[in-house]
Amino acid sequence: MNILIIGTGAIGTMYGWALQNAGHEIVHYVRPGKMHLLKGRTIAVKLRDWRPRRFRGRHRVYSYQVIEMIPNWHEFDLILVPVAHYQVAELLPLLRDKVGKATILFFGNQWNTFETIEDMLSGRYLLGFPHHGGAVDEQAVYGMLNRHVSLSAPDGADATALAMIKQLLQLAGFAPFVRPDFKNWCYVHFAWNCATLTESVKQGGLHNYRRSSAAIRDSFLLMQELMEVARAKGADPMRFREGRMAYRQPFLNVLMTYLFLSLPGVADTAKLHARTHAEEHRRLYWDMLHSAHQLGVPVPRLASYAPYMEAPPAKLT
Repeated sequence: MNILIIGTGAIGTMYGWALQNAGHEIVHYVRPGKMHLLKGRTIAVKLRDWRPRRFRGRHRVYSYQVIEMIPNWHEFDLILVPVAHYQVAELLPLLRDKVGKATILFFGNQWNTFETIEDMLSGRYLLGFPHHGGAVDEQAVYGMLNRHVSLSAPDGADATALAMIKQLLQLAGFAPFVRPDFKNWCYVHFAWNCATLTESVKQGGLHNYRRSSAAIRDSFLLMQELMEVARAKGADPMRFREGRMAYRQPFLNVLMTYLFLSLPGVADTAKLHARTHAEEHRRLYWDMLHSAHQLGVPVPRLASYAPYMEAPPAKLT
């Protein structure tokens, strides 16, 4: 299969490497003028690979092709879009004009983007989420490659396309499953992610956050507040594991979070996370705060973190 991956971030690099090792042709797209920022087109792969052993890539170096323009007539079967939530709207006009015969898979958390995606690409896209991730520096991609992948077909999507993507991932050693209420799950997961990463910014990074039981407790108190924002958007947090976690006994949350962030693959990634994902953490915070104000949900605990954040971006999602 011919696959175009938008960007050269951690998720795109990890899945590009895995799919290339499964025999697919992979090309990465970068915005015009960004090619010179790439330090090279070969990167070391230092992942904890949790797929079955027979699928783990033998080649721990990933060499990839890069283009700055997507041809009007192309042979891509899949366009994988593993970008942060705040980057989606900017990409949509390009994707609409260049979709061709391809299926587009938006591969990450969404927040205020569902309606805009549907307006521009109705019937041409699927939604997905890679469980676990990583970070990229100039020499290598670090992190964990989990077997589990969430997929969703919005109303009107081609069932054949969903089956094709499931098979593609299964043949590369993943275990994709269709999440029936993806949109509301995303709202809950976004709140969970925002609470954890907002507290980690205050602590100077996930590597510091995981060492402080007080910080972990504070993040779950913040999480409870943010679940009310997800509820105001139509989600029932108690229907999802992440939502139920927010209300679990504090000592269990502290223990489980510490153990998870101490896993070798996670711990290594945490050291890079604050530097490589600073803009994403900032946008999670300000977009959540903006949504809470729009929905009329009081979030005094979230607002108290503002001194630890840079000024809000000019345009919020």
